[in-house]
Amino acid sequence: MQERILKLLSRLEQVEDLLGRTGVLSDQKEYRALTQKHAYIAKVKEAWNAIHSMQKQKEENQELLKSEKDPEFLAIIKEDQVSIETNLAETLKKLENILVPPDPKDSRNIIVELRTSTPSEMGGFKEYIMTMSGHNVNRFMQYEAGTHRVQRVPKTESQGRVHTSAITVAVLLEPDEDEEIDIDERDLKIDTYRASGAGGQHVNTTDSAVRITHLPTGTVVYCQEERSQHKNKDKAMRLLSAKIVEEKRRKAELEVSSLRSSQVGSGDRSERIRTYNFPQNRVTDHRIDLTLYKLDHVMDGALDEIVEGLVKFYHEQELSGSQKSL
Repeated sequence: MQERILKLLSRLEQVEDLLGRTGVLSDQKEYRALTQKHAYIAKVKEAWNAIHSMQKQKEENQELLKSEKDPEFLAIIKEDQVSIETNLAETLKKLENILVPPDPKDSRNIIVELRTSTPSEMGGFKEYIMTMSGHNVNRFMQYEAGTHRVQRVPKTESQGRVHTSAITVAVLLEPDEDEEIDIDERDLKIDTYRASGAGGQHVNTTDSAVRITHLPTGTVVYCQEERSQHKNKDKAMRLLSAKIVEEKRRKAELEVSSLRSSQVGSGDRSERIRTYNFPQNRVTDHRIDLTLYKLDHVMDGALDEIVEGLVKFYHEQELSGSQKSL
């Protein structure tokens, strides 16, 4: 690992030099790739320097423990040593996760679809579709695809019994400029209808909701979140493009390497991937056998420990699959 890190860090100066060149600044695609590479190497450097600093402090404390006679000061040193060892272990784990090499698709925009298996008795959303963008958004969100199981005691449950429900999540990459497809309007069946909210109430009195069917593939998408029919159509078309391209990717991957797909896993939404148990404040990811008793923090967005573990796990699975196919 050390040799790999030093080789990587030696490229930081080169990347910084390239970022300063006028020609690179005028090529947005290359500039974006270089800034992502710079951010990645900088994160490795930060973790590596922190590890070296803690290791040095640990060695200095060990020397002090040999020579120090004052009981109170010895206790302080020992307490500090425990803290350093804990932080060192956490930082080493963090570095291992960071060392999973970046992928060109890591920061690509994604479309996330969430759908319940059954309507909620509490109202709210039966389905939700959103676009997400940002640094490493696809890297950390791609493995959220699948079935998420929820165990909770509903407010309407008088006997305190735990109810189990489920939600399916699909994560689709938005097509980039190299994957954009031409969709012939003649291949589309477009229906408009009135958008409705929870319980069937009409959100507005105009036919603003849009449903689009791509006749050659049978793919159906719809959008009703905007009051404007035009905006709903635009969003539905983005989702349609993403779905068609995703299906093409899936078929290509199966043709190129069905073995790899079976070893790595497809992330298919029919697979139960995670359980959220609210009475026990517990969340379990079944793919990596990770259980955390801090569901409240996870629900507030503290997903790092889970998603970083998944990125590392699937990278190792991919390496294992590649080696077996040689």
